[in-house]
Amino acid sequence: MFEPLMFMVVLWVVFAKVLGRATEDFLPFILVGLVMWQWIKSCISHGSNAILEAHQLILQVRLPPVVFPLVTILSDTVKFAIVLGILIAILLVLGYGRSPALLALPLVLIAELAFLAAVTLWLAAFVPFVPDLRFVAENVLVAMMFLSGIFYDATTLAPAIQEVFFLNPSAFLIKEAREVLLYSRWPDFVGLIEVTVVCTLLAVAAAALIQRLHRYYPKLPR
Repeated sequence: MFEPLMFMVVLWVVFAKVLGRATEDFLPFILVGLVMWQWIKSCISHGSNAILEAHQLILQVRLPPVVFPLVTILSDTVKFAIVLGILIAILLVLGYGRSPALLALPLVLIAELAFLAAVTLWLAAFVPFVPDLRFVAENVLVAMMFLSGIFYDATTLAPAIQEVFFLNPSAFLIKEAREVLLYSRWPDFVGLIEVTVVCTLLAVAAAALIQRLHRYYPKLPR
């Protein structure tokens, strides 16, 4: 909880007190974006390194390497679920999310989990061969943080820009989470299904690739 909460406080001070540009729902808006983004960032950052960091364990135990990034994703998802539960409780107290649309939140979370699995497994497959890929991924994540609409409402952009902007799955998923949690609107079901199906197929393909590369991982220098 601590990191997104501290980040939210800093942003509130900057926008509300220093710049004087905060809107009435600024805090809930920022907090939903940060919590959803923290799940993305944690899973990709930790999971992409999982096979590389498990090098010694792979030498000692006969386990499919895909287990290590999947366990990391599961661990970070459990932590996220706790934070999300607290966030939903806070929003309900503040009067947000009190509509049947809240029932669609699991669909948003499933789509995001599929997206996380796809990105994390593809990175985890290649990081053992190119360890510096970790730093590339970290820098891309920093860029994506500012391109995912966490700090601003991307729906106010020009329609032509929005079409490109929301091709970014993280931006799309954060927007849909806000639709449900803040605005009591049903999400884009077609878009969520498309993200889930495509990312699930990519995740399965990445898992199959990791299995094929299984015999090479123990031979790589640590």
